[in-house]
Amino acid sequence: MSPSPRAALLCLLLLGLVACAGKRDRAPGRDARFTLGALGDGWRPMDPLGADRSWYHPGLSATIYADASCADRYEDGELEALLKHLTFGIAKGAPLSSEALQLDGRDALVQRWDGALDGVGVKVGAMVTKKNDCLYDVLYVAPPARFDEGWGDFVAAVQGFRVGR
Repeated sequence: MSPSPRAALLCLLLLGLVACAGKRDRAPGRDARFTLGALGDGWRPMDPLGADRSWYHPGLSATIYADASCADRYEDGELEALLKHLTFGIAKGAPLSSEALQLDGRDALVQRWDGALDGVGVKVGAMVTKKNDCLYDVLYVAPPARFDEGWGDFVAAVQGFRVGR
């Protein structure tokens, strides 16, 4: 079943919504450099708008968004609260799953939720971690029927997370 044009548009809208904080107010040279694990076939880089990086998978109508917030944009707090802030307005109810892990020598948290975007059901996966006065987050959004197909790519991206100098 191919994704509907509305589902694809909603995923693109989501990317714009979560990236709206932008990088306009970041000082040059203050952004953290980081890498993620390789994504599987079908993921296409796209204009990240205000994020560091983003990809879209047309076959899944799914997006993956990755960002670092450093220096003046760094927000400290408990990982669960940071995930709630990241997914506010999209994730609905309690997480479907939650996994604490270590990424690049730091605590990280990955959670999954049912959600909605503009009244259309989605599933959401997100990871947050902190290192060197930066908050790193990776967000995955897909239609519920296609979510599991891209989850392995999201996990591979997260597991390959490393902060560079």
